[in-house]
Order: sequence, then C-alpha cells, then structure tokens
Amino acid sequence: MGKIEDLKQKMYTPTFLGRRRKIFSSPEPKFKQSDRWGDEGPREKEVSRKKSHYTSIILGVLLGAGLLFFLGYVSIQSGFLFYFLGRSEVDVKIFSDSSVVAGQKITYTVSYKNKSRNPITNVEIFFQYPKGSVPDQSDGFDTKTSGSHITLPDVPAGLEGTTQFKARIFGKEGDTVTARAVFLYRPENLNSKFTVQQDQPVQIARVPIAITFSGGGKVRSGEPYEFDIEYASNADADFNDMFAHVAYPQGFQFKESSIIPELNDSLGGYWSLGAIRPGTSGSIHVRGILGGSPLEPKTFQYGLGAYDKDTHEWLPYVERTSLAEVVAPPLFVQAIFDDSKNLGVSFGDTISLKISYKNNFNIPIRNAVITATLDGPIDFSSLNPGQGTIVGSRGVVWNASGEQRLSLLQVGDSGELHMSFRVKPSSDTTTQSLKNSSVAVTMTINADKSKLADVDLGSSNVLTLPINAVPALQAKLLYTGPLIQNSGPIPPKVGQKTSYTVVWELGTAGNDLTDVKIKAILPPYANWEGVVVPSDEKISYQSGTGEVLWNAGDIASSKNGQEGRKVYFQISCTPSNNQANSQPSLVMKIAGTAIDAFTNKEIDISARDVTTSLVDDFGVPVGSGTVTQ
Repeated sequence: MGKIEDLKQKMYTPTFLGRRRKIFSSPEPKFKQSDRWGDEGPREKEVSRKKSHYTSIILGVLLGAGLLFFLGYVSIQSGFLFYFLGRSEVDVKIFSDSSVVAGQKITYTVSYKNKSRNPITNVEIFFQYPKGSVPDQSDGFDTKTSGSHITLPDVPAGLEGTTQFKARIFGKEGDTVTARAVFLYRPENLNSKFTVQQDQPVQIARVPIAITFSGGGKVRSGEPYEFDIEYASNADADFNDMFAHVAYPQGFQFKESSIIPELNDSLGGYWSLGAIRPGTSGSIHVRGILGGSPLEPKTFQYGLGAYDKDTHEWLPYVERTSLAEVVAPPLFVQAIFDDSKNLGVSFGDTISLKISYKNNFNIPIRNAVITATLDGPIDFSSLNPGQGTIVGSRGVVWNASGEQRLSLLQVGDSGELHMSFRVKPSSDTTTQSLKNSSVAVTMTINADKSKLADVDLGSSNVLTLPINAVPALQAKLLYTGPLIQNSGPIPPKVGQKTSYTVVWELGTAGNDLTDVKIKAILPPYANWEGVVVPSDEKISYQSGTGEVLWNAGDIASSKNGQEGRKVYFQISCTPSNNQANSQPSLVMKIAGTAIDAFTNKEIDISARDVTTSLVDDFGVPVGSGTVTQ
C-alpha cells in the first residue's frame, strides 16, 4: 500500500492527530440513484397536493355560487320564494251577516288588497256558496261547479277593491253553513299563480216553515195506526223542491198515503211537495199498522227539507220527533224470529217463528184461539204448524185441542208456540220477477167473551219479512270475440305469452242494488293489459297487490237477474314449466258487496275462479285450456 493510501486510512480513524473524532452519518440523498430525472420528491408532491386542494375549493365556491344564482333566478321566475315570503302581500276578507233566517237573501262582500310593491295580474275569484243555497244567477254562477267565477282587472300596488255575491240560504235551524272565496292571482314579472282562501260561516237562526205530526199517544200492537204531517210557511220566499220525510220505527208497516211517496221502504218514506210558497200550507195523511211489545216506545222522526233522488241524500231544514207507545191489549200475541235474522230473508230460506201469547186482563180467559195468516212467496207445502192445524191455503190455527193451556188462561199466564215454512227458491220463475217482495205473518188472538160483551179481548200483530235481492255474478274467460282481440298460442305453451278476455256479468233479481263493488286478484303469473270495454266503466288495477276493483254503482233488478251489466278486460299469461299439463287460475277470489235498496241490508256477491279452461268460449276446441310444453 502506498503512502497516500496510508494517509487516507489514518485520516478516517477516530484517533487521528491524537483526538477522538465524531463520526456523522451522511444524510439520505434527496434522490435515489434509481430515481429518473424529472420525478417529484416528497416536498414537491406536498406542494402539488395543496395546490390541487385550493383549486378544488375555488371551483366548489364558484359552482355553489352559480347554483345559488340559478336557483334564485328560477325561484324568482316561478314565484317559489314569493309563495313563502310574499303570500301575505295580498289580503282577502269576506263580510256578511253572522246569522240569517232560512230563505233570506244574504250578501257576501269579498274585499281584497294588494299590499305588495308590485302589481298583481290575472286576478280571478272563485266563490263557493254554502250547500243548499240558491245563488243569484247574475253573479257569474256556474251550475257545473255550483259556484261563481269572476275575472277582475289588474290590481296596482297598494290598491284595494270589493265584489259581492248574493244567495238565499237554506238549511237546518241552528246549523252553521260556510261560504268560501278563493282569490287567484299572478305577481307581475312572475310565471306562477297563487291563491288566498277565506271562509265565512253563517248560522241559520230560524227556519220560517212549520211542521206538525198528528199522531203519537198510545196504540195497541197490530192495530191500524194513522197520522198526518201538516206544514205551513210564513217565509217571504219560495222553498223550492221540498220533500217531507218520515223515518219509521221498527214494527211500523206502511199501507197507503194521500200522496204517493217518491220513495218508501221499511226505513221510511219521502214525499215530494214541490214549492212551498209564502203563506201556503198542506198535509199528508199516512195509514199503516204499528206492532211491538207492550210498553215499547216507538219514535217517528219527521221533517221538511231537500232530497237528492240520485244520491239518496237527505238535507233536513226542519226536523222533529213524535213518540207513540204500544200498550198491552187484554190478550197479546206476537210472532218473532227464532234466531238472529231480523233484517230480512232470502229466497229459499227456511223461517222458524216463535209465537208468544199472554193474558194481560184482570180475570181468567177461556177458550183462546190464535190464528196465523201468511202472505207472500211462500212454499206452503213446507209449512210446519207445530201444535196447530193448517186451515185453508194460507192459515194456521191453535186452540185448546192442540194447545191445552189455551182452554183457560189465568191472569198473567203466557206461553209459546212454534211454526216454520220455506220461502220459495229463486229458481221459481214466479218469484224472480217480483220486486221488493215481503213475507207477512199476521197473528190474531181472540177468546170467548160471552160474559164480557163490552170488552174487546182480541188483538193482532203483523211481522213483515222483507226478502233480499238475488244477485247474480258470472265470471268467464274468452279467447275469441269481437270486442277485444287476443293473441298467442291456443292451447297455451310454456314460455309463450297468450292474452285473454275476462268477462264479468252482474245482475240482480227481486230488488235493486246500490254501491256495488266487485274485487278479484290476479296471481303473479297473470298480467293486466289495460284494455277495458266499455272504457267508461270504473274498473282499476293495483299492480302491487294484483287487485282488480270494479265500482259498478247501481244495478237495476230484472226478471231472472239476466239484464244487468257487463264489463270486459284483457289479461295475459306466460306459463312456466311447472304449469305444464294444468289449467292455472288467472282471476281468483272474485267477490264483492252491495246494498239492497229495499231491505237496506248488505248483500255478499261471489263467483268462481277463472282458469285457462276456456269452457265458456265456444270458438275454440274442447281442451284448449291445458298448458302444453
């Protein structure tokens, strides 16, 4: 080794020149040998990241400002902000009397004021009168909306104005009726319209027509019961299209009246009176039979008002009640249901009756005789008189020979008899054409009164059984037909779509039906195609539940229930492998309800499921409904 190399070695020893030297490690180079020229180091990367962050913030602020500017512009043009901040800039009020006499003309004054700094344009007022009122036809009245609509000129800033609406108010004494004004406008330079709504209540303090009921008091069960409805007017205006209404208590059977009722059933009657003019009066005489248990109160509710024959809505102007009390006759008899059926019966039902009797007199009574007379569509071959005897074609008699207790009824003695019969079935064509039919059972009791010549011991009672309607609902599936064109393979094939026509036929025999609703379910593999014939039928489909709903409304009765309504709608099905060699159901759980217009009872309606069998389609070969591969 040379001298120079020896010197370098000594210089790098810790004890060079007799001093201990500290050895420092060299710092890491900024760039590794392997780094390429131009690559950034950590410091440059940090500076670059901060610049990018600041740039993002600046861009976000600019975008946010632009978005706010855009939203503000849209809000101003659409009136969105004005709706929340400026809707109170228009003040609308209604002024009128706080109370009124029915039939009196009232004036509603609608005032409006533009409290904003800008004009308002396209100003309109929609005025809705109280229900039952008669508006002045000169106030822009529209019969379709039952309200008035007027257009006003532009309203400058700070300007106010008024307009008036007149009507005669009708309604029930003590009721509060409400008018409503809707003020519609558009602020200048804005595209949207706004509304301000105001209501004005008015109380009907008095109704200047009087009504009285000349009935009430005490009556023996089963005896004729008559009453008069008398009315008079001391108003200064006509009460047009008026009706009298009487709600019957249970046990009252209507027979006749001096005016033919517009509608009459077991619940009550409506009589059209036309116009009741100032200073005029009138009356209606009604005759019927009132039955019930002794000491049972019977309430007649009667009144005058408006009646809508289409919706059957009753709006009373004057309403009162009268109380009659059924008193116990010396001998009492009554027939009631043996079970819970008390609102009506159906064709084909078997009726079991329990007949109660009692001696209410203060001395024993001998040889009592009870008679039942039956009327209506009854199958008399099914009549079972119990301990009684069938007499004639429509009667049953019970006396001491069959019921020993009737030979001597001590004071307070009572007993029960039984009988049953069947209402003719709906398949009997003589009953299907009968509308609003009833079965009536008249019970009578008498006795030997040789020692009581001045006392009428006998009494009678009538049990009336309204017969329910017979609804008829048929569900069919068709492939052929002129109304809806279908497509797809017949017989249906796995994996291929076939469309069908579903037919619902609905009718009723006996009584009319109201508020008819029919529902059904489409299974997940059946699809609703949206084709309905007639197109105005109220039929809808809910895809989430698969429910089909038909609001059929009212159905009029017809002989055999064949002349009803039909609706057609299209569905489709794409069979799967597991449905091969089967006839899957396409419309299931077909059922509904209706209200019997005569008995006022809810009626259930149902039909069989619809399958791909096509048994009702005579345009396809037999067996065309079984799914093939």
